Amino acid sequence: MIQLGVALATPQLADRENYGRLARAMLETVAFVNGTFLEAHPETPALYRAGVLYGGTREDGFRIFDIPAIMLQGQGLCSHLSAWRVAELRRAGERAGFRIVWTPTDPSEFHVLVRRSNGDLEDPSEVLGMTPWPYSL
Repeated sequence: MIQLGVALATPQLADRENYGRLARAMLETVAFVNGTFLEAHPETPALYRAGVLYGGTREDGFRIFDIPAIMLQGQGLCSHLSAWRVAELRRAGERAGFRIVWTPTDPSEFHVLVRRSNGDLEDPSEVLGMTPWPYSL
């Protein structure tokens, strides 16, 4: 097994814009890796049928796990689950993307959603057990 990892330090308020760009680049990278995995393993269940739940702990920095890591752990955070969902939507031909939503009070806390091609927002974390995000989307 090959393990690749990138971790970003917790953002400071002044760096929120740059941190958001870096987080988006990481999300796109993991969505690409996930798409490649799904192509090689078409038997992989869809996210919502895979038996995984929202959960885990955010360590120092920002890390995004790929599909095999999520399945092994049985859970994932919003960034992990969104990167899986975007990959499967793109494989189905949809131009899905990401939406990063920041809390109004804490510059280091954010939530990752899936932006569907029609503009709708989808929250895999909430579907898989997270308490609804308390801030406006």
